[in-house]
Amino acid sequence: MQANTCAPLDNPCSMTADLPSRYLVAGQPMRGNMAVVQRVWDNAAQRLAALKLYGTHPLASAAAAREAAALTRVGGTVAPALYEAGHTATGRAYLLLELIDGHSLADHMKRGKSAALRVGMTAVAAAAEATAALLCQGIIHRDIAPANILVILPEGGPLEVRLIDFGCAHLTGKARSGTEYLPIDPPGLTLGTRAYLAPERLKGEIGGARSETFSLAAILFEILTGAPPPPDAFEIARALEKTRGLTAGLRAIVVRGLAPDTADRPAPAEFAASLRALLASARAPAWRSASPTLVAGTAVIAFAITCAAQKAVHAWIARRDAHACAFAAVGEEAAACARACKRDDADACAKGATLAGSAGDPEVVEMLGAACRLRDQRACVELWRSVSPLPAAARACAVGGDSASCLEAARLDLAAGRTAEAAKHLETGCARGKQDVCARLGEVLDEAEGASDADRRRAARLFEDACKTGVADACYHQGRALAESDPAFAEALLQKACDLGSAAACAWVGKALLRRHQPAAALPYLERACDAATGNFCGPLARLLVWGEDPKLRDPARGAALIDRACAGGKVGAACYWRGVMQIENGETKDAARSYGKGCARGDERSCEALATLVSKG
Repeated sequence: MQANTCAPLDNPCSMTADLPSRYLVAGQPMRGNMAVVQRVWDNAAQRLAALKLYGTHPLASAAAAREAAALTRVGGTVAPALYEAGHTATGRAYLLLELIDGHSLADHMKRGKSAALRVGMTAVAAAAEATAALLCQGIIHRDIAPANILVILPEGGPLEVRLIDFGCAHLTGKARSGTEYLPIDPPGLTLGTRAYLAPERLKGEIGGARSETFSLAAILFEILTGAPPPPDAFEIARALEKTRGLTAGLRAIVVRGLAPDTADRPAPAEFAASLRALLASARAPAWRSASPTLVAGTAVIAFAITCAAQKAVHAWIARRDAHACAFAAVGEEAAACARACKRDDADACAKGATLAGSAGDPEVVEMLGAACRLRDQRACVELWRSVSPLPAAARACAVGGDSASCLEAARLDLAAGRTAEAAKHLETGCARGKQDVCARLGEVLDEAEGASDADRRRAARLFEDACKTGVADACYHQGRALAESDPAFAEALLQKACDLGSAAACAWVGKALLRRHQPAAALPYLERACDAATGNFCGPLARLLVWGEDPKLRDPARGAALIDRACAGGKVGAACYWRGVMQIENGETKDAARSYGKGCARGDERSCEALATLVSKG
């Protein structure tokens, strides 16, 4: 932790000298920058405990208060039980915590890459899930680092992770006194383990959910490469490219998690889901550890898909106050919708899902108050893993079959890689005559990995029927499917889709005209496709304006502005690729590498290939 070391910590023994007499020291203390952790025997309670004793510096006192507040908020369920908080006779703050024996991830990382790689990835995934659970309770840890991740393997059970050391934590919402919780970073000093802090944290910001993702990705980077990530995105890509044995999917997870812009990073639960999906493709080796190390930390749910783990999660949720998770979420309206949704009110479910999903702050979505208020235990667990209002949307789809709910539930399932579940939601809506849902079902069937000929034929029928009713996306996909076999009819369908409002169809028609060297005819279609506010579907128009064959139509400044806006503010990976191309033409190689890196993080393959080429050239 980057903080001033208090003088009393130079002699840990002196810190334990004035402990209350009821505590008997048992073992050697573990020393940190602002506190020592000592195993003690509590004579009054007749139990072993971990006593965390802070120094006298104001920073240490603030850290003790913050940690006590965080542990009180989680109530001994996803953190060690806080038995007691107080001060010694000499004024030092102390916390008496539940004793947890385990090994820090930092210790395991020192044992060698080959032995810890797979378990390290599992531990990071579990830590990401734990972080999401804390965010649900309004706690931003702010010091996610290998030393603060405790890895244990219960006898016969799955690997579990516990987060420790909440001295840097930020608590959202209000304290019980009604006052705001304030950040504890003093002016000019950033608390936390610097090697794993997100760029915005290093600039002095409090940080949020996606700052935590950066820290998790930084740990994963170190597990894979043997060193913390460098500050430059180009160097990150170079290091990953030079590390042998990494799949493209794993590299993409790391690159996205380490994206310089918070908007380009996934939320912790999404980051965890990506890692879990990758790990599920192969069986993880068993974890064997040596003698335990004393750590007083935060107990969290491992979210392992086993009967015992699910029962533990459900029991935890059942004990919780429903308001604890809702205090900083989307408000009383969403909570009211959630309660009505529990009574199978489909409209309320749909509205609640919309409220929870449209809250502008990603951290608000992370807190998921409305879903917790449902008191549906399985729904809460699933919701924390996907960071989405999926249970409410799925319930609304099942009860009412309305388009909005079924489409939303399918979107959330697809985002988490659950194609079969998404198809079920779409089947529900389609069976009730919702043609827009039928069109989306056709897309899922057509694009599914390993789709059968029967699936593709059914998709074609769904597109055709939905297009006849005026569903723009259906006409677009039907036209795309017929582009080779019946190009004239396909273009007519795509023009119809464009007229119905499909930006993708307008872009397709415009590009087809460009291929036929008809830039003047293409221009109005490309203008209709381009959303200047977000940059979506602006790539063809921008390229025409910058590099078009007709000098009369060129407007390089406008084209460059469209590309810059799309890359900087949207989710358009291709725009970042073309931005990199422009920068290469201007001799700005390093800036181009950053643009390619951003495009690659957004899933654009050309950006990944261009970045790899730059890296290989040094």
